[in-house]
Amino acid sequence: MSLPYLRSASSRWAPLAITAGLAVGATVVLRHVNPYAGNSPLPGCPLYALTGLYCPGCGSTRCLYSLVHFDLPGAMAMNPLLVISLPFLLLMLLHMAGLRPRVLEPLMRVLAAPMFWLVVLVGYAVLRNLPWTPFVWLSPAHAVPPSTDGDQVTQPAITSSASAAIHSSSIRHTRLIASRSSGSRRHTGTMPASL
Repeated sequence: MSLPYLRSASSRWAPLAITAGLAVGATVVLRHVNPYAGNSPLPGCPLYALTGLYCPGCGSTRCLYSLVHFDLPGAMAMNPLLVISLPFLLLMLLHMAGLRPRVLEPLMRVLAAPMFWLVVLVGYAVLRNLPWTPFVWLSPAHAVPPSTDGDQVTQPAITSSASAAIHSSSIRHTRLIASRSSGSRRHTGTMPASL
């Protein structure tokens, strides 16, 4: 192997390696630090603090925290664009590293266009600040902070009716399993007040 080949290979894979390292670091931090806690050392959005407007990144820390804790509905409530964009960002990194399947070439041309991302990010920022019903679901304010027990999130942070129904169903299922494991063989459908 020649030295120029090593340089080009390392420069191709460097962004992917750096991103993987940052992702591992962020995962470790977000497994141990709760951004919902009042004394969280993680910073909030400076644009929101100054103007009261949500930027495209508002809720990203809480979104990533929810993803790290396998809470997809909670992540979607905080920043749906980030959740939807993560697979495309990974594809872009792999494309930069030289993995370029022909099937994905049309998609990569769209994703590589800066104008596409400008329109998506500015449009998302405008839409998530509109006060009407379908658009408020894009803002992190529509989600109620989860109840916490120390640093662990014990309830998802969703208030929309569909997510609330799913959450209610999962709570009933969890309580049914808990009642069976505690020795009770029948489930009445009622929930104890302490839970």
